[in-house]
Amino acid sequence: MVSRGTNSNSLPLLVTFLMFGLLLMPFNAGSAPAEKQAVSLEQGKVILIRKILGHVRWPNDRALETLVLGYYGDDPAMFQAIFKSLSNTKIRGKRIRVIQLRKMNAASSVEVLIVDVKYNTRMAALARMTKGSGTLMISDQVIDKHHVMINFVLPADNRLSFEINRSSLLVEGFVLSKDITLYGGTELDGAELYKETEAELAEALKLAESQKSSILEQQAELAKQAEIISRQGSNISEQLATINRQGSRIAERERVLQVLENNMDEIRLALDGKSQSLRENEDVLSSQRLEIDSYANRIDQNVDRLSRQTSRLEAQEKLITEKNDQLTLHINTIADQRLILIVAVAVLFVVFLLVALLFRANREKNRMNIRLELMAEARGRFLSTMSHEIRTPLNGVLGILDLLRDTLLDKKQKYYLDTMHASGDLLISVINDILDFSKIDAGKMPIERVSFSLHQLFQDCVMIFNLQDHPEVEFEFVIEPDVPSLIWGDPTRLRQILLNLLSNAFKFTDKGLVRVELALSGDRSKFTLCVRDTGIGITEAQRQGLFSAFGQADKSITRRFGGTGLGLAICGKLASLMAGTIRVASVEGEGSVFTIELPLEPVESAKAIAEISNDRLKLPVKESRSAKPLFPNHRVLLVEDNPTNQLVALGMLKRFGIVPDVADNGVEALELYQAAYKTNSNTYDLILMDCEMPIMDGFTATKAIRSSELENTRDAVVIVALTAHAMSEHRDLGRTAGMNEHLTKPLKSDALQAVLSQFLS
Repeated sequence: MVSRGTNSNSLPLLVTFLMFGLLLMPFNAGSAPAEKQAVSLEQGKVILIRKILGHVRWPNDRALETLVLGYYGDDPAMFQAIFKSLSNTKIRGKRIRVIQLRKMNAASSVEVLIVDVKYNTRMAALARMTKGSGTLMISDQVIDKHHVMINFVLPADNRLSFEINRSSLLVEGFVLSKDITLYGGTELDGAELYKETEAELAEALKLAESQKSSILEQQAELAKQAEIISRQGSNISEQLATINRQGSRIAERERVLQVLENNMDEIRLALDGKSQSLRENEDVLSSQRLEIDSYANRIDQNVDRLSRQTSRLEAQEKLITEKNDQLTLHINTIADQRLILIVAVAVLFVVFLLVALLFRANREKNRMNIRLELMAEARGRFLSTMSHEIRTPLNGVLGILDLLRDTLLDKKQKYYLDTMHASGDLLISVINDILDFSKIDAGKMPIERVSFSLHQLFQDCVMIFNLQDHPEVEFEFVIEPDVPSLIWGDPTRLRQILLNLLSNAFKFTDKGLVRVELALSGDRSKFTLCVRDTGIGITEAQRQGLFSAFGQADKSITRRFGGTGLGLAICGKLASLMAGTIRVASVEGEGSVFTIELPLEPVESAKAIAEISNDRLKLPVKESRSAKPLFPNHRVLLVEDNPTNQLVALGMLKRFGIVPDVADNGVEALELYQAAYKTNSNTYDLILMDCEMPIMDGFTATKAIRSSELENTRDAVVIVALTAHAMSEHRDLGRTAGMNEHLTKPLKSDALQAVLSQFLS
């Protein structure tokens, strides 16, 4: 009886442990990652789009709750991939809505425009439609990168890449995080999705599937054990009920036997009291004895039966005890498995905590990077504004001085005038050096890779100093015969370095020799530009900070020769950006040798050679002061709001035989332009357009003129920007608005003549 009571009390505890284990198992099984397959080309593009959207900030990003993503194309597979992966999802807390565009005029109504490769020919029109609308345009394999914001490319069969045109994004007010940009020194940054990513994903999925299978097997085993325990509990309950029923029957039979014994005592008493009657009725008693004997035999049989039932009950109790031991073993096994599950949950919690901490640290780093970018942009805007504000009045000063040269002057007045003009040129040079150094320091100095003639560039730079007056300095230049003429590189920055070094050589050499050499390195993988002079030279101690910003050999050099100390610093940084080196060797009092070494990449394709022949580097146009008009019978419109700058431009144009019409702002310019087209014989050949004006600026006026030309199918008029902004960003703004060329204030007569020759000759 004690063993049966113990089994009844352990059954609820067993069921409690079983339910607790079953509750823990689904939590761990659910954490196994879902199976994924390797990405296709369309899925790879969708993955890159999701990454791009996660790292781009719109101009009105905080006010945007929903990003409308429009697909402009007719590839159903691409649209289904975009719709299935991005529709009604959230990126950076913003819901994504995917639509398919059928018409171009709906492009500006979406926040993200994905252009199919079949519509690349419409990129220019799409760029004009989405200009200023806050639309992020993602194109596919566009060759002409002029209107590109983000462009998919296929550099190899097993790779998918995208390019980022940062200037286009900055013009539209977009902000990129550091995580998406790669610094390579080119105008377009790139990012790649490699096939190795798919292999790593497949390996991770395989490991996750293995863990999932193990957990599912444990679940199935626990379920089987729970079922066995449930069946054993039911059997134990049935056996306990049977034992209780049999005990009740035994008690009932014992009561019946007691009653029979009492009856037999009464009978014996009756027989003793009536012995006489019994003797008289001997036959009756004999029969009764026979019945009693028969009944006693039945009682003996019942006792034997009870003995056998008692033996069976003892065997069943022994079996129940063995099953109870097995049940205890199963309970211990379940407890061990529960402990393992609890430890696994604790480990997962620690992993999640570490991931959260890493995410928080990364978010703080991104915030700091954004703050640094904003500070750099603020500094760039400050320098750009200061440059504009200095160049605007300086244009008037230098322009009026240039016009004064055409008047009758005596020698003293001409000397004063030349001195003032040289001081103004020096101030412009200082401003340009500061702007260049600021762009290099901010990492925004683009390095081009175009094909050009190295010999022609070398000869052009030499010709500039041949035209200058250095009576006591002999000038020599040598080009080694094995140096290839046509190479790949950045001719503008190479020209800037060479002119800077030649300028320093002539500045610090009063008499003697200046020699410039162009040759190949020993292994013929690089070319060298060497500038030698017999000037004042520098000491070893002075050479330590020679290529640092605002650094010169000593303070007396600044007082004697002038300069900011930025020239050599800019040369050093430009050489580094072009993967080259600059070094100096000098002896005080004997002269200096500056050597630039750059990678050599000869041009081999016939197409690039043809492009060079059609686009040669040109010498500055020498100003002509002859009385004969250079550009007769040409109509020019001058759009300028500053009266002094109007006077300067009018005087310079008059030298070339041009009397222009004048407009004070963009509205007047549009009115004069529309009036000129009323008669075909009275149209303008060229428009000089100031960029910053009241009422309507030059960018807006240019866009209106280009729009009118498209609507009325007119020939495009030449529009030349005339602005005090010298930063490359403003050149890009003008080019985007539709301007053909860019003239920077202070306006130079030879620069103006070069532009007029280009478009009016």
